[in-house]
Amino acid sequence: DVSGPPARSDAQMAFDAAGGVTVLFGGGTGNGRAADTWAYDGTRWRRLEVEGPPARNLAAMAYDTRRERLVLFGGSGDGGARLDDTWEFDGRAWKRVHAGGDGPAGRGAHGMAYDRAAGRILLHGGWDGEATRGDVWSWDGSTWTLLGDDGPPRLHAAVGFDPGREALVVHGGFGQEGREDSTWLWSHGGWSPSSHRGPARRAEHEGVWFDDAGFLIFGGIWGDGMASSDRTKSADTWLLTEAGWSLRNGVAAGAPNEPPLPVDVALALRGHNGRSPINVSANGEWIAHTVEADDRVPRGGSYAYSDT
Repeated sequence: DVSGPPARSDAQMAFDAAGGVTVLFGGGTGNGRAADTWAYDGTRWRRLEVEGPPARNLAAMAYDTRRERLVLFGGSGDGGARLDDTWEFDGRAWKRVHAGGDGPAGRGAHGMAYDRAAGRILLHGGWDGEATRGDVWSWDGSTWTLLGDDGPPRLHAAVGFDPGREALVVHGGFGQEGREDSTWLWSHGGWSPSSHRGPARRAEHEGVWFDDAGFLIFGGIWGDGMASSDRTKSADTWLLTEAGWSLRNGVAAGAPNEPPLPVDVALALRGHNGRSPINVSANGEWIAHTVEADDRVPRGGSYAYSDT
């Protein structure tokens, strides 16, 4: 198993802190949806010979720290059926703990994260086969509880939990009119939009919360359209803190395709708008990106920001 799982997409993966391994389940392969479980210990992959949930992709999975088990909900099963079952994995065996029917509607491409303050799993959004959802549910190990259904409808968003603000963080994803660039926080029963501008609109990216750092996102498909021709992949990394978004690596998706700024010019401009992350090249001679995606920096003449 050194080579690891076969190629796939839309699988579910989360870190099992008690077992000290990252667990992967399911996903879509060239031969259809998968139902295998794999563990990665930082050195090698190992297939776990356990019987688990039926084959699926587009499910969501998160680790319940208090109860030391992974929780998996929903996804897309055989024939594209939207599933509404809940499974838990304790590092040794999978167990179906909720058959569905009185919890979240069957769905795929939703997000889940662990709420440390309340000791529960939170679920948001997804596609139920007819509509994009904006509801929030909690799982306490035995019961699903609806916490609200008036949130921003999203699927394929990046989702995490900010323990400092005790807030579920949702960035981007597909809304009702295409890809989004907004960031929303859900805390104590209410939604609030973040005022910080950041990454270009995108979906199908990944997000994870890092203690003492913030909410980190990577990649995704960016742009405005819904057609396959609009599926431009991105390779930028962004970090959200209380101070706002900052580009941490790569060139921002959607940034003007213009020559880079010399270091001395970029450093002189930096701070004029109070929000300009910079990445210096390896040889220290130029700046890969100094402004937000929609800003335009003159490349000749005065090198000055406008008032806006």
